[in-house]
Amino acid sequence: MLIKKIDSIIKTAKLFSKNDRILVAVSGGPDSVCLLYVLKQLQHSYGFELFVAHLNHKLRSRASIQDELFVRALAKRLGLRGFFKRADTVNFSRKNRLSLEDAGRKLRYEFFEQICRKNRIPKIALAHTRNDQAETVLMRFLRGAGVQGLSGIRAKSSFSRQELIRPLLTIDKKEILEFLTRENIKYRIDKSNLETDFLRNKLRLKLIPCLRKYNPQIDANLVRMAENFAEVFDFLNEEIEHVCRKIARISRRKIILERKAYSGLHPALRKEIIRWAIRRLCGDFAGFELRHCVLIDVMACSDSLVSKMDLPKDMEAEVLKNSLVLKMRGAASRARKVIKKKMNPEDRVLFPELGIEFESRFVDKKKGYKKHSHSFEYFNADKLEFPLTLRIRKNGDVFYPLGAAGRKKLKKFFNDEKIALQHRDEIILVCSGNDIIWVSGIRLSEKYKVDADTKKVLRIDIKKTARKKTAI
Repeated sequence: MLIKKIDSIIKTAKLFSKNDRILVAVSGGPDSVCLLYVLKQLQHSYGFELFVAHLNHKLRSRASIQDELFVRALAKRLGLRGFFKRADTVNFSRKNRLSLEDAGRKLRYEFFEQICRKNRIPKIALAHTRNDQAETVLMRFLRGAGVQGLSGIRAKSSFSRQELIRPLLTIDKKEILEFLTRENIKYRIDKSNLETDFLRNKLRLKLIPCLRKYNPQIDANLVRMAENFAEVFDFLNEEIEHVCRKIARISRRKIILERKAYSGLHPALRKEIIRWAIRRLCGDFAGFELRHCVLIDVMACSDSLVSKMDLPKDMEAEVLKNSLVLKMRGAASRARKVIKKKMNPEDRVLFPELGIEFESRFVDKKKGYKKHSHSFEYFNADKLEFPLTLRIRKNGDVFYPLGAAGRKKLKKFFNDEKIALQHRDEIILVCSGNDIIWVSGIRLSEKYKVDADTKKVLRIDIKKTARKKTAI
């Protein structure tokens, strides 16, 4: 029976303790619904206190709302407290330059972390299955992952101050569907899972079925490979921590490695140290590839003519005489050169380092007046002081966001809008005198919005251009 099997997994892997408080992430799909029902069945014997979390990503219009209503009803029927939120995933992905998949994942985990922090919940239960494990390993293999990536999803991992627990990780999807059918438990079907827009769906629907023709055990083999790599990574991680205590100096934005000691290490360990340093500085390895590790390693261990390299996520690697330095350069280092520019009406201002330009023009309030968007905005020109100033943020900036009751520190506004730290110095602020009238692409100032008394309207457009390249 599936419940007994999962109970055994929980005990063997020591996933939960008696009287644990657990937040269960429930999308409404078969996996998460199964997980919730199983934990509810085990609640009495473990003394669990269960909570339900559901984030509506607003990606499938009516279907997303129906998913949310389904989970609300499910939580109520099971007598569990639920936490629900709606997020504009599309806008978030644009602002933070993330794929929809990555944006959705980031929003979900931030939502879970907020709930746990406010309600003192130490564990989050996720419904990843054996099939998800196989897909993840294959996807990471195709992307050129290292040892950590190929170790796949862990049954127990950490996020912020919470533990992520995956009781279904060794359970096959077929077993889950059989359980739900046998118990007459309803669930939602996400039709977007049947589309091949995302890489994971392509693997699930096309590549893995094709590979099964060559090896029917491909799923099991991928899972077994993940387990083997997990053991290797755990060993390597212990070695990395041991070595780096001796040869590395670590700060929040910089890691300095003793070049001679680093060069004397085994090549496999060297590359894993580079990955470790990148994850330590950036939070994860997303956006990086094996080639970045190889290039840094070659630069550090040879007399290469190249001694400095720009990396993704505003990182930089530099080889000095005795050191290999990995540091967060920050977008500001590029933007500081163009920290301030002036703009008049009927003007065009270019920021080649950021790959954007601004255009301004007066428009007739009665005609040719479209609804604003992230790429253009309208302002009450009667209140503006020309020339306008276009600049990046500075300490102490305050802003009157449209729709807000009063002013807000720009730093808090960025936090509320979940703008990643590494992107904040790429956002141009349009200012009139000392006032920020537009956090470009994000929000207009309440003080400078067009109202019934406005006589003259200024429109400002922001457009993408070819970005000035920096040498690698």
